[in-house]
Amino acid sequence: VCEAKRLFVLEEYRGLGIGRALVKAVKTAKEKGFKEMRISVEKKLGREIEMYKRWSFMEIEKYLESVVPDLVYLSLLL
Repeated sequence: VCEAKRLFVLEEYRGLGIGRALVKAVKTAKEKGFKEMRISVEKKLGREIEMYKRWSFMEIEKYLESVVPDLVYLSLLL
């Protein structure tokens, strides 16, 4: 299991396909032998959560403690 952390696109660059390119890049974890990738996203970032779900990430149970409130936890089987 690997975890993608702190991936974001500044607001002025959103909608340009950069997020999709980031998701494609992190999928290379499969080439490194990982079987699953996990991420956590703030609930208020609904657009981003939906993007991850379009890329086959599925919502899972909380897997770590965080000081950030209201997180959604997602997993992608690689």
